[in-house]
Amino acid sequence: MNDNSAQADAPKVSLLVARRRFISEEIHQKGTISENEIRGWLKQEGYPSKETEVALKTFRTDMEFLRDFEDRKIFEKRDPDSKELSWFDDSRPLGATRNERLKYCYDAKSKIGEVILSLLLGFKKITLDRRHDDGGKDVLKIETLDDVKRQIRDFYKADKNRLLEKLTSFWESSQREIFLDAGTTTHIFARDFLQYCPIPMFGLSEREARQLGANQEEEASINRCDVITNDRHIFYCLGQSNIEPRVTMVGGAQQYRSSAVAGIMAERFLKVNRLTAGMAIIATSDVCLGPEENDRSFICADSEPVGSIKVRFMERADIRVVVADSSKFHFKKKHSGWQICAIKQRNIDLVITDKATPELREHFKKLGVPLVAYPES
Repeated sequence: MNDNSAQADAPKVSLLVARRRFISEEIHQKGTISENEIRGWLKQEGYPSKETEVALKTFRTDMEFLRDFEDRKIFEKRDPDSKELSWFDDSRPLGATRNERLKYCYDAKSKIGEVILSLLLGFKKITLDRRHDDGGKDVLKIETLDDVKRQIRDFYKADKNRLLEKLTSFWESSQREIFLDAGTTTHIFARDFLQYCPIPMFGLSEREARQLGANQEEEASINRCDVITNDRHIFYCLGQSNIEPRVTMVGGAQQYRSSAVAGIMAERFLKVNRLTAGMAIIATSDVCLGPEENDRSFICADSEPVGSIKVRFMERADIRVVVADSSKFHFKKKHSGWQICAIKQRNIDLVITDKATPELREHFKKLGVPLVAYPES
C-alpha cells in the first residue's frame, strides 16, 4: 500500500472509531439510539456529506461490533408510527436507567421541585404534611416565591416584565391546569411535593396583599388543580383515590425503556380532546449552549417522539417552563439526543435549575430567556 492510499484510509478509520464510540456512549447512557440520531451526530460533527450518507448496513455492522466486543444484548426495532429505526440495549433490567436517573442528583431535582411548586401555587409560604409509604412523615415548609420573583425582576430590570404578568394572571385563577411532562425531575416533583397538596389550598396573591393590607387574614384559594401528563409513573402517583390534584393520562404508545407516552397517537390525543393548560413543565435530557449568544442553543430529548410531544405541550400552554438540574447544562456541546427547540423567548418563558454560575446566568441573559435557580442559603 502506498502513502497516498494510507492517507486516504486514515479519515475513514478515524470516523469509524469516533462513530462507534459515540454509539456506545449513547446506548450506555440512554439504553437506545436511532438511525437519525447517528446521522445527526455525523452532520453536527462536520463530516462531509458523503460521510454522513452511511448505508444502513454500516450501522448494523457497528451494532454487531458492540454485541461481540462489549457483550451487549442489542436488538433492532422500527417504530410503527414514525417509521424510525432504533437499536435497544437489553443487557440491563427494564427500568434500570430510570432508577439510576432518579437517584442521580436527587437533591438537585428536589430543590427544583420546591421552585416548581411555588410557581404553580403562587403562595409565599407553603406547608406540606407528608406521610410516606414506609410509615414515616415530615412537615415541609417552602418559602421560595419571593426569591424567584426577585430573580425574574433582576433579569428584566427596566424592560417590561411579561413573565410576571403571565404568572400573576395564572395565580389569580382558583383553578390551575398544567402539562407535566415525562421525566425524573417532574416525577420527583409529583411524588415528593404535588401529591401532598391539600386541595383546596389558601394563600395570599400579590395583588390581594396590596388591596387588603398586611394585617388582613382573608386569602386567595386554589379550589382545583388539573394535571395532564404523559408519564405513567406520575399518573400512578397522582391517580390514587386519596390524592387531591386530578390527573389525566395522555393516551398513546409507551416508549421502550421509558415511562413516557409519545408518538402520533399521543399527539392526536391532545388535538382531538383540545387539551390546553396555563403552564407546561417540560423536562429535558440536556441543555446544549453555543459558545456565543448568536450560536444556536437548544434543549434536547432522548428521541424524536418524546421530543415531539414536549413541543405539543409547549404549543398548548400559556407559560412554558423548562426544568433541568445543573448537570445537564453543557457549553459548546454539539450533540446530545434529539433537539426539541432553540432556547429563545418565543419558545420558552422560563428555565428552572438547582444552581447557576454567573457564566450560565450571563449566557441566558444574552439568549433573552430568564434562568431561575433555587435560592442560596
